[in-house]
Amino acid sequence: MQEVMKKTAVVTDSNAGILPEEAAEKQIFVLPMPFMIDGKDYLEHVDLTEEALPSGGDMLLPYTADVMALMTALRREWGVVYPEERG
Repeated sequence: MQEVMKKTAVVTDSNAGILPEEAAEKQIFVLPMPFMIDGKDYLEHVDLTEEALPSGGDMLLPYTADVMALMTALRREWGVVYPEERG
């Protein structure tokens, strides 16, 4: 019987401290964390560099649409996606 190797995707948000270069090198999928500053949304590592992140902004959860788009892409490419639930 032939053993089938399964691929595992690691998905996190930018609050994990993984820089885009490291994520690309290690094939980690990183969703950018949104920040609201003065009523305007910004994405970490997209609109703001880590050095430019203010201490007074409100950190939000990754956008649902971004999470769903990534999960759909992973499902299409890899077949099955099992999210880890945290309680």
